[in-house]
Amino acid sequence: MERAWLVLALVAVCVLAGYGLYRGWRHRADRQAGIGELPGVPDTVGPDLAAPVTGIYVSTTTAGNWQDRIVARGLGRRAKATVGLTGDGVLIDRVGEEPIFIPAADLSAAGTAPGIAGKVMGLPAGLLVITWRLDGMAVDSGIRADDPQVQASWIDAANELIGGPPVTDPATGEARRQGTGKQWSTGMTPTSPGNAAVLVLEDGRVYSGTGFGATGTAFGEAVFTTGMTGYQETLTDPSYRRQVVVATAPQIGNTGWVAGDGAGRGNGPDNPSDNESPEIWVAGYVIRDLAPRPSNYRATTSLPAEMEHQGVVGISGVDTRALTRHLRSAGAMRCGIFSGPALEGVLRSGGQPAGSVIAGLVAQVRAQPSMAGADLTGEVTTAAAYVVPADGPELYSVAAIDLGIKANTPRMLAARGIRTHVLPATASIADIEKLGVDGVFLSNGPGDPATADALVELTRAILERRIPLFGICFGNQILGRALGFGTFKLKFGHRGINQPVRDHTTGRVLVTAHNHGFAVDAPLDEVVDTDFGQARVAFSCLNDGVVEGLECLDRPAFSVQFHPEAAAGPHDAGYLFGRFVELMDTAKLQVGR
Repeated sequence: MERAWLVLALVAVCVLAGYGLYRGWRHRADRQAGIGELPGVPDTVGPDLAAPVTGIYVSTTTAGNWQDRIVARGLGRRAKATVGLTGDGVLIDRVGEEPIFIPAADLSAAGTAPGIAGKVMGLPAGLLVITWRLDGMAVDSGIRADDPQVQASWIDAANELIGGPPVTDPATGEARRQGTGKQWSTGMTPTSPGNAAVLVLEDGRVYSGTGFGATGTAFGEAVFTTGMTGYQETLTDPSYRRQVVVATAPQIGNTGWVAGDGAGRGNGPDNPSDNESPEIWVAGYVIRDLAPRPSNYRATTSLPAEMEHQGVVGISGVDTRALTRHLRSAGAMRCGIFSGPALEGVLRSGGQPAGSVIAGLVAQVRAQPSMAGADLTGEVTTAAAYVVPADGPELYSVAAIDLGIKANTPRMLAARGIRTHVLPATASIADIEKLGVDGVFLSNGPGDPATADALVELTRAILERRIPLFGICFGNQILGRALGFGTFKLKFGHRGINQPVRDHTTGRVLVTAHNHGFAVDAPLDEVVDTDFGQARVAFSCLNDGVVEGLECLDRPAFSVQFHPEAAAGPHDAGYLFGRFVELMDTAKLQVGR
C-alpha cells in the first residue's frame, strides 16, 4: 500500500512539473507572440567600420536577463555566425538560419558579459553582447567570438557608431543616445551590458568584469560586506569613505534606488528616502550579478543610474566569493577599478594584457594612501550645526558629534523624545555646554582613530564633567582612547548585518550590523582602572573575540562598536538607545537631589 502511495506521489510531482513547464512555455509564447518580423536586410550596406567578428551566435534574450531566451523568429537558435558592422547597422549572418539585421537607430550598446541564455561562458574577454530594440523591447544578442582582439575593436567601433552613453536633451529633458536621436526613459531603463572593466588589487591579482554606474577609475581599500540586503544604506554610509566595497550577496540592484521625500503612501517619490546621507560615499562597488531592472514600487531610479549620476564606478560579473576568500586570507588592501579610457591598454591586448600593462595598473593602486593613518573625519562631517526635533513631547536634548553620522541615528533618538543638535567634528566642550544638553553622542565615521587626538581630548572633557555619553563605532574607539586603551587595524574588518555579539551585562547574544576596520585593544574579562574610574569591556564579538563595546563603571558613559541604529536591520540592539535615556534619567535625578 505504501509503495502505491509513493508511486502516486511521484506521478503527481511529474504531472505538476510538466504542467509548470507547459505553463512557462505558454507564457513565453504568448508574451513573444506580438514580436513582429525581423528588420529586413538592406540590398546594399556601407563599408565595414571594423573587422567582422566570427564565432558562435548563442542566443537573444530580453536585455540583461540571461534566462529569458527569445524563441520567436528563430532568435533562440544557436549557429555559427559572422557579425559585421557598417554605418547602416549590424548584420549577424548565421549559417543555416535567417540573418539578423539591426538598424543603427535600434542599437543601444555593445559590450561584454560573462554569459547569456542561462549559461556562464567563462571567456577571458567575455561574451560579445549587442543590446538593441526589437519591436520596442530591449534585447541582448550574444556571440562567442573566435578572436578577443577583433571583438574588442568591434565593440569600440560599435559604441562609436551608437554615440556613447546617454546624454540629456536640453530641449526635452529626456535621456537619449548621441548621434541616433533615439529616445530613452530616464532612470528606470533596464540594465544593459556596459564596457569591460577590471578590478586590480595591490598584490597584483586582477578580476575582470563589466562596468556599471560611472565610467572611469576608482581607488580605495577593498573590503567585503556580508549583508544580504540594505545595499543603498551601505553605499550612503559615510563610514565607507575611501573604500571599495565588495558585496557577497549574489545579486545587487533588485530593489533599485529609493530617494523620495514623501510619507510612504504611494509609489516612487511618494516614499521616504532610504539614504543614510545625501550622497554615495563608497569609492567603488564590486558585485557578482547586477539585477537587470528594479522590482520595487518604492524605487525612484535604478542603482546603476544613481551611481552614474553621482560619478561612482562599479564592476559586475566578478567572482565575489573567490575575491572575499582572498581578502579574508590576505587582508583588506588597496585596489582600483578601471573602465573606459583607463582600460584602453588592456582592451587592445585582447583580454590577455601584457605584464607591463597590468604592472602599470598595479603601480597606480600602490601609489594610493593606506587606510592606516587616514584622518577622514573632516571629509564627512557636517559643515554647520543643525537640529533634529523630538517626535512628540521632548524629554531630553543631546549634542551629536558628527564624525560621519547616519540619518537613522537622529531618528532613533527623536523616537525616544530627544532633540538632537548635530555638531561638526570641530565642536568644543564650550559649544556643548552652551547648548545646555543632557547628553553627548559620538557617531560612527571613517578613518584611523589613532589620528583623532582632538576628539579624544573632547571626550575626556565630557567624562570629567560627568555628562552622559553614548558612542557608536568610531565613537567607541574614541572613548576607548580617552580611557587609555589603544586601537589597532583588523586584518579584514567586520562588515555586514549578521555579526553575533554578546552583551556581557545580560549574557544575551545579539545579531548586529558592523562596519569597522579598526578595534579597541582592551582585556575582555577584566575591570580596568582608568583616569575616570573603573571601566570594562561590555560587548564582544563571538566570531573572533574583538572588543565590541565599553562601559564606564564610575562615569555615565558607554559605547558600542556595532550599529544599533542600522536602518536595514537587524534591530536586536535598538534597546541601547533606551540605555542612553536611562543614563540621562539617572543624571537628572542626581542633579535634583
